[in-house]
Amino acid sequence: MHPWQLQFAAAEHGDVLVLKPTRQLEGQDYDALSLKLEELARQGRRRLVLDLSAAKYLRSAVLGVLLAHQQRLAEQGGRLVLVAPEGAITRVLRFANLQADLPVRPDVAAAVQLAAAAPEPPGGPEAPKDP
Repeated sequence: MHPWQLQFAAAEHGDVLVLKPTRQLEGQDYDALSLKLEELARQGRRRLVLDLSAAKYLRSAVLGVLLAHQQRLAEQGGRLVLVAPEGAITRVLRFANLQADLPVRPDVAAAVQLAAAAPEPPGGPEAPKDP
């Protein structure tokens, strides 16, 4: 694997999976991010937190992937929550009026709490598989 390829650190918090990119997400990462989120969806993951606390900015292509995945999760009774302290990312989401569509919390604990509160998907919970 090349050092520039997108990788994630992952941590389990009950049925919530927290992902943290090992480097800044760039515009060209939208495809790798989309593939990772789709893989998790196939594994039955419905409650995700993406920790962007170290990110300095959020490219529009990446934002599009996050919005699309959040919409798919919401249809299945899940949720994607971002972690980002007050700064550039939260300003962009406020400016674009996307806070309701893509929830952001200032720390991992608050994000996990919100993700865990997502309603169960229609037909009941499915056991998630290992990431």
